[in-house]
Amino acid sequence: MKLTTFLALVLTKLMFNVVRMFDRVAMKIVLRKILAAIVILIGAMAASPILADYEDGVAAIERGQYAAAFKEFRPLAEQGHAAAQYYLGLMYEQGDGVEQDHVESARWYTRAAEQGDGLSQLNLSFLYFYGEGVALDLVEALKWLYLAKDSQIRGADMGIDLTKQKMTPEQIENAQQKAQAWRPMPKRETVK
Repeated sequence: MKLTTFLALVLTKLMFNVVRMFDRVAMKIVLRKILAAIVILIGAMAASPILADYEDGVAAIERGQYAAAFKEFRPLAEQGHAAAQYYLGLMYEQGDGVEQDHVESARWYTRAAEQGDGLSQLNLSFLYFYGEGVALDLVEALKWLYLAKDSQIRGADMGIDLTKQKMTPEQIENAQQKAQAWRPMPKRETVK
């Protein structure tokens, strides 16, 4: 059930309870609840186009309609929507619906990873590990793997083990320090 439908049902139920109540104090409490529900409903209705566009993009991906998904995700990603940025990164990395472009993939993964998106952190670490779309940098790869692990992303542990095998103790310590100092950035819009 969509959020707006749920809120409309809650609002209807609250209004029904108003009719049944005669006590003034109870009436004031119920009226406050109705007012709060209306405010929430208005907020949900304002946010629902973004949610609907994102859900339409995910559905298009699931159907294999990558061009349609791209049209849904691109405006959201430009507005700073981390999950949409992740999907654009994935589409560019794999060449689904767009020409394969690891530089663009790294750009979108970075924007989402900087906001704390764990899947983007994991995928960005692979790009750094292999030097695809970015300069090969094992310290950056390991930093993003540590952050993906903190986000409980499956596969990060194995990536950490494999990456550490190729690094010096100083590089590992540097990556750990970078991961510990890292803080998510607020979403940022893309300048067109």
